[in-house]
Amino acid sequence: MNKCLIISIFLIGISIAGNAQILKCVDPSYIAFTAKVDNIKSMDQGIYINVQTTITNNSSDTLRYLSMSCSWANYYVIDSRAFHLPTSECDKDTALLIQVAPHKRQETMLRLISLLNTKQLHSVKFKIGFKFVQACDTDKASKELRRSKNTIWSNSLMLK
Repeated sequence: MNKCLIISIFLIGISIAGNAQILKCVDPSYIAFTAKVDNIKSMDQGIYINVQTTITNNSSDTLRYLSMSCSWANYYVIDSRAFHLPTSECDKDTALLIQVAPHKRQETMLRLISLLNTKQLHSVKFKIGFKFVQACDTDKASKELRRSKNTIWSNSLMLK
């Protein structure tokens, strides 16, 4: 596990614990995670697929979850070996607290890469998973990330 990630999660945990306000966890049944293929580009290095993911907070409480400034892609998984989600590296990868207001959504664009050609990818079904760690669970965050206990899966996607 990335040492910076563990330290950042620890610092967010201390910050949250120090607040007089108690953060409520949103019941997972009120959280929706969906994905849709936005566009596909064929390049010399492979096929690039832009997938828009959306986390929707259907509760009456603010949803707070963790991500990272650079290695945010590590929070996503794909259930097919046909696709790869590249991760970027930077010198200052810090923890981020993402907040989604009640009945609002947070959208993220993922750029998947495949070395297969469009004919080989035709009708390949896949899902995107999001390793979801609510900010109210920071004391368990690093363990849950390693075990991917809280992975929320999207709807099935297929390239046409």
